[in-house]
Amino acid sequence: MEIHQYEPYHEPETVDGPMRLRESGEQLDIMKALASDTRLKIVKLLRTKRNTPERGLDISSLAAVLGQTEANISAQCKRLEKVGLIKIEYKPGGHGVRKICQVDFTGIELLLD
Repeated sequence: MEIHQYEPYHEPETVDGPMRLRESGEQLDIMKALASDTRLKIVKLLRTKRNTPERGLDISSLAAVLGQTEANISAQCKRLEKVGLIKIEYKPGGHGVRKICQVDFTGIELLLD
């Protein structure tokens, strides 16, 4: 079975530090994505896992910690990936493929020009 990793439509500039958002459309997309309490919790939780061996958590673990269904967490993670806030990596698991969600920034800066 071939597994494809889909890249977000646009990756904001990231350096092992804050994510810097420059253009207003990008800022609005990020702010809309973070307007959901669940998505904000996902990003905050993933930031705490940046320095672990997997550098993130899988969908099942996120669902368990947040007390939500895997289907909902998967949908929320897709939205975050679409705007470039998280990356999803596919790895083999005990019963199929695990989707590991990761962030690679420490914060977000909105630059208002």
